[in-house]
Amino acid sequence: MKARWPHATTALVSFAASACGPLTDEVFTTVGLVSSSRLVIDEGAGLVEVPLRLAQPRDLRFSLAYRLVGVDAQDDCQAPDFGAADGRVEWAAGASETHVPIYITDDELAERDERFELRFEDATGGVESTLGSIEVTIADNDRSALLDSREQGVRPDVVGDQSVALQAVLDQAGKLGRAVVVMAPGDYDISSVTMSPGTTLSAHGVRWRRPALSAPITVTLRVQHSGVEASAPTLVEGLTIDGRREEQGPYRDHEIDEAHLVVLNREPSQGALRATLERVALTSGTSSGLFVGPDSNVTVCHLGASELWRDALTLYGGASVLRVRDLDATATEGTGLWLGARIPAFDGSYRMDVEVEDVHAGAGDVEVEATEGSSVSLRRLTMTEPTLRLDAPGGVVRIEDSVLALGPPGLLSSWAIAHDVQISRSTLLAFADAPGAAPVTSTMVSLISFSFSPGPASLGNGRLSFAGCRFERAGTLALGDTAYAIKNPLAETAVAVTSSALGAGFTDWFAPECSGCTLTP
Repeated sequence: MKARWPHATTALVSFAASACGPLTDEVFTTVGLVSSSRLVIDEGAGLVEVPLRLAQPRDLRFSLAYRLVGVDAQDDCQAPDFGAADGRVEWAAGASETHVPIYITDDELAERDERFELRFEDATGGVESTLGSIEVTIADNDRSALLDSREQGVRPDVVGDQSVALQAVLDQAGKLGRAVVVMAPGDYDISSVTMSPGTTLSAHGVRWRRPALSAPITVTLRVQHSGVEASAPTLVEGLTIDGRREEQGPYRDHEIDEAHLVVLNREPSQGALRATLERVALTSGTSSGLFVGPDSNVTVCHLGASELWRDALTLYGGASVLRVRDLDATATEGTGLWLGARIPAFDGSYRMDVEVEDVHAGAGDVEVEATEGSSVSLRRLTMTEPTLRLDAPGGVVRIEDSVLALGPPGLLSSWAIAHDVQISRSTLLAFADAPGAAPVTSTMVSLISFSFSPGPASLGNGRLSFAGCRFERAGTLALGDTAYAIKNPLAETAVAVTSSALGAGFTDWFAPECSGCTLTP
């Protein structure tokens, strides 16, 4: 269907769709007016060339700046829905048509149809107008059904636990295969529900509240896989879970230490659980916000976490793959990050493959345990309180462009045998104990031979290196105190410091017990 807007005094531009993939609805609009029609593009269409046609060629060159803005579609997670660089489109004098290239991806996730906008601004060539936008809808090609939970009696802002009713909807989604369950924005009392692998929970603007005095091992949302093949990818998007920890009863002897808000787990079998969390917020819990068990392949994008007595994210299972982008774990207490396999995989493996970027840890520890066959990459990790504990007797660990809080000195803040650890372009900040009556000697980075991890160590000598780093102290030394940057009593581990700087307050780079330690300007 074609529709032409009334003639205006500005140049008339029509937006007609043509693409390398299926499109519907041609859209025509006038510069300065916003079309009520929508451009619909199939997911996975690839490169889409959207022609922009002037109603009449102009004698002068004419251009528009454009940018793409997500509405509920996104272009900033590991599997983006669309992609295009901001730019300008231009018509030469006498020309009537130009194109905006947009790439529509296929992410394998069952989703609602999602939207983004093509926005125009900053016209040149004598056009004076308030410019508008075109809304583009991506038609999902993975889902088998779309279920509105309100039609099954699950409604927002209703008093009482709605877990039973919501579980019935989620069970129906599982029977339909790759179904999407949509919840209306608002508050819901939810104690515990389970999703079937391969389904989706779309809950933008939704907050679940854990009922007071829930059972001690309550898990609010669980996804569990038991097949011999890898599961279809599961998606949870837009959801906030409030664990209401102050209303859950006594917490003196770890009574509710396993009451995680979200658990992703695989029952004993060979098939991995695949799951994605996008724009999820986890708050006020007695345990971890997100707990990842063995044989899991998990992607997390835009996770907010606060006021959790354990960790924002706990990776505890072996043979797991974890990709995290943008974790905001700002809090007044707790809410750390744990990356270490303590539960073996189906084949006994403690291996993990982790890439984490853009993490803000406002409180709580960051702990990494890497063993044989593991790979851990942390980029742009910012800590404001200690401590970072690194236990890496195996595998490869890389930390880049980060701010790391260390100390005070002690067993749990020491670094275990480092098999292959490299820290680059980072600031290491040392926190010390309160000044005592007697002089003390402290070390910012202390290597020890004891490892907490149950996984195997890698064979051969180890290496810990710092390149382009800065070592700083959070406080000044007391009179008579001695402070070193690095201590290494392990003959089988070499420590190399290259192109790095030592801030004020340190006595020297290396403690007397620093085997194989080298400093290169």
